[in-house]
Amino acid sequence: MIPEITDVCYDFDVPKAILDLQNTQDRFLDNILIYISGFIMRSLVSKEKCLLCYAYLTECKQRVTCELINVKQLGGLVYPTIDVLSVVQISNRFLIAKLIIFKHISF
Repeated sequence: MIPEITDVCYDFDVPKAILDLQNTQDRFLDNILIYISGFIMRSLVSKEKCLLCYAYLTECKQRVTCELINVKQLGGLVYPTIDVLSVVQISNRFLIAKLIIFKHISF
């Protein structure tokens, strides 16, 4: 006797799985951008000659953190300011837009 296919239970919700994957990708991208912003912040602070700019970067109380920094933090990572993160996010959007446009141009 052959078992019927109707005995199999399908609990997998495709639209929900796609949304979950998109949310995971968004969180991953956010973590990476915050991590990169911290690296940029460290570089800016170490090379800044303007005392006012240096003070702003080092004394700003509004810092951003993420899961990636919290996991990798052994004492040397820098929590970026909201301003540095904003510049990195805008740069990322611009780069993605340019890559999409470039991808559609054929030579």
